[in-house]
Amino acid sequence: GGGGGDDDSDDVRSSAFLRTLFTSFVRADVACSSNAALVERLRRGPLNVPASGDDDERETCARIADALLVVPRDRFLTDEMRATGERVWVDSPLRFAALHFNTSAPHMYAMTLRALALRRGEHVLDVGAGCGWYTAIAGYLVGEEGVVLGLEHRAELAAFGADNVRTFERTSGLNLSHVSFEARNVFLPDPEERRWHAVHVAACVPASHLARLLALLADNGRLATPFNDRLVLFTRLPAASA
Repeated sequence: GGGGGDDDSDDVRSSAFLRTLFTSFVRADVACSSNAALVERLRRGPLNVPASGDDDERETCARIADALLVVPRDRFLTDEMRATGERVWVDSPLRFAALHFNTSAPHMYAMTLRALALRRGEHVLDVGAGCGWYTAIAGYLVGEEGVVLGLEHRAELAAFGADNVRTFERTSGLNLSHVSFEARNVFLPDPEERRWHAVHVAACVPASHLARLLALLADNGRLATPFNDRLVLFTRLPAASA
């Protein structure tokens, strides 16, 4: 479908294309024995492309599955969570009780990564970066020539995500020097006025705040976010074609 849904701004309606990513029910909360088993489950679910599907989308999903294998979830959990092994490979959200936040289920990551179809060299903003897992996956997908910024409104969360990524970088041998974190409210003006090829938002965005997020996009930039009880993708059209 098209249009701006419940948005109040004509600029939002004319500059964004809205489509529902997935309407089918995703059965989550299934325990897997390892990261490889979890990724295989995602290959059969949100990363599945039928034989008649698009070749570009098939390549996108293969790249995401590879990234999930290389950048596993457990490396971004607390020591206590890893030690117990509780729910590490379950396809459901995880609660970081001491830091008072949740991280999304792996199938949600797979769906938004598929929708955003990140390309090498792109600049990506991850809003609500939390433990830094999604941020690191995005960093792997865009490569060293890209830029990824994880944003958190609390300094302790930005530091937690940054520490996880730096530790993973050291222990894995991957170069994620192009991945960084900031503690800042995304709805306040960015002093550097940066524009992004892709923006991922972890939490539901109220309609009154949507225009601010769309303003962060470069031409043809994509925004993936929960919105009005749906997981949706917005694409900012160039002014000449709006």
